[in-house]
Amino acid sequence: MKDKLIELLSSCPTDPEGNRNVAVIAQHLLDNGVVVFDNDVVSPENRPLIQTVAGMPVNEVIDLVKAKQEGRIIVPPCKVGDTVYYNLGKNASLPFGTRRTIALPVGAIASMKYKKDWFVRTEFGGAIGDFYFSDFGKTVFLTREKAEKALKEYESDA
Repeated sequence: MKDKLIELLSSCPTDPEGNRNVAVIAQHLLDNGVVVFDNDVVSPENRPLIQTVAGMPVNEVIDLVKAKQEGRIIVPPCKVGDTVYYNLGKNASLPFGTRRTIALPVGAIASMKYKKDWFVRTEFGGAIGDFYFSDFGKTVFLTREKAEKALKEYESDA
């Protein structure tokens, strides 16, 4: 069983950034019958093998998976304090020498009644910008390299 668990963990899928987060690992284990949702957290014969997943107690991982299934948990594309990168449109009026890809510090991750979805709030030069999670990988990026690559592709298509 220990070999099977190691095999399952190493075959666990990754998110778009290549990371394995707790929710992905927990769901993969659930999908493969390792963790069950009844009074026992782990089937009795496997109890000694699985006590933590990604350093978290299995009970906490199960709580997270249940919360995600019930729509009570979000997985933001970044965290407060990170820097994200936004490409200014090709028609933007820019001073000579200004980069078209700008770095924006993330100040908040929120949802508001009048907004359609969760968003990341940034600030640049006193201006506030909100980016929906669905904007990531399209108009806002986690690395400058990915943003500049997308800008080159966009400009070559235009």
